[in-house]
Amino acid sequence: MIYILDEIDKMSDDKLAEWKKYLSSQRAEKTYRYIKNIDQKTSMMVYLLLRYALYKEYSYVEAPEFAYGVGKKPYIENSEINFNLSHSHCGVICGVSSGKIGVDIQDEVKEFSGIAKSVLTEAELESIGDSSARFTDIWTIKEAYGKYTCEGITFDMKNTGFDNIKYGWNKYMGLNFYNENRGRYSFSVCCEVPDTIIDVSLRDIAEFLNNIK
Repeated sequence: MIYILDEIDKMSDDKLAEWKKYLSSQRAEKTYRYIKNIDQKTSMMVYLLLRYALYKEYSYVEAPEFAYGVGKKPYIENSEINFNLSHSHCGVICGVSSGKIGVDIQDEVKEFSGIAKSVLTEAELESIGDSSARFTDIWTIKEAYGKYTCEGITFDMKNTGFDNIKYGWNKYMGLNFYNENRGRYSFSVCCEVPDTIIDVSLRDIAEFLNNIK
């Protein structure tokens, strides 16, 4: 399943303080290392979204500590659970799957002319034109693919094109890709098995946390 929460702007500072106790010590250290309040909130919420997803999918109630594998991709030791996380100022996303998975979420990139030619194929450049929304779509697809392969952004972006990926689920390169643009942001998924996109609210998270006290 792919879980997404885009109510970051509705999260109060009181919740940021109150929900700290649901973070692992590792995640709390990472979260409060951020200087900006918004970055602390997104770091917290993507972790709590993962906890929510693990509970829904596996009845897993512990606050997981992460180990890091190839490409610094996080995983839970002694577990066969596949997951991936991403966060932006507009929202957070968590993918949990029976197979490998990569996810990415990105606020709309308003200015991309400085990097476009170094990360996009000629076909992508032509299809995007001056559309910041479509650039953001393609960028999240590339990021999700890189996270799936554990290469991150080190793979050959310039010569790996995704201009034929449309909204919704697509079969491409033997993998399943999902892309959606919601105006303020775009998100993408790259995985072996297509799955359901589930929107989660802050109320859902609050109820979950209250139940696991």
